[in-house]
Amino acid sequence: MAPSVSYVGRNYARHNNANAMCPSSPIEPLTIDADMLQTRISAMTASGYTAGHIGLEWGWYMVAPDFGYLFPADSRPGPYGDRETLKIVVLMTDGEFNTGFCQDVTSSNSGMGGSERINCGWTNGHPNDQTAALCTAMKARGVVVYTVGFQVGSSQMTMLRNCATSSNHAYQSSNGAQLRAAFQAIAASITQLRLTR
Repeated sequence: MAPSVSYVGRNYARHNNANAMCPSSPIEPLTIDADMLQTRISAMTASGYTAGHIGLEWGWYMVAPDFGYLFPADSRPGPYGDRETLKIVVLMTDGEFNTGFCQDVTSSNSGMGGSERINCGWTNGHPNDQTAALCTAMKARGVVVYTVGFQVGSSQMTMLRNCATSSNHAYQSSNGAQLRAAFQAIAASITQLRLTR
């Protein structure tokens, strides 16, 4: 739903724990400027906890027409069901999904957070369950979902395979070379999807 109807929550983590803070990088609207995207990606640093379900939600927001009014006209996603448009979300994760929220604060039953946690449990269910529900809903709207697990265990990889559009849309990697190969395979698959349309 549009953020004017269903507000996107805030994160009220204290400023003395950088791991619990939301990333400072702003969302980049849809673009074909590959050089700018590469520069932005290269400037990112890995830190913090893992709330993969939140990343997946933002992936959906970026291709959802309900969020389009937030972005410049050239970056607005097209409608669902448009034969000229492919809606694709790629979720790459370490698979931990160890951060849930209650009242917009890291929940008491999160695997991470320490003193940042509030004294109530997650209100929307376990992050893995939220991820599964999001994947099901996205696929029902025609969004193609690719998943890439980086150094993940077998149970988390099972979740990522179930999340993906099919088992052919799920990739597992344990090092940089395998990660690059996974993204090259995804690019080739997307190209094939475009050609078959």
